[in-house]
Amino acid sequence: MKKLLHFEDFLNEAKVEVDISTWKNSTGKSVPSVYGSWMFFKDKECRIRDKEENIDYVSFTGKYNDAKNKAKDWAKKLGYDRIYVGG
Repeated sequence: MKKLLHFEDFLNEAKVEVDISTWKNSTGKSVPSVYGSWMFFKDKECRIRDKEENIDYVSFTGKYNDAKNKAKDWAKKLGYDRIYVGG
């Protein structure tokens, strides 16, 4: 019998994929630089539909890996399983 998870435990186990293909196509670079301003979007078109609700995107300034981890936490809380790096 499978054990039921508390909601917090479920969020911690959820996997979020980060797709950088849009960023690669936009910048022509193959790997994100170490430091910069990063925007992560819920859809591949990287559109912002509702700025006030902050459900379409999130942005961070700093090291890419730190920003990616924060973006994954944001995505988990909203139930997204894939996010996209905007270019």
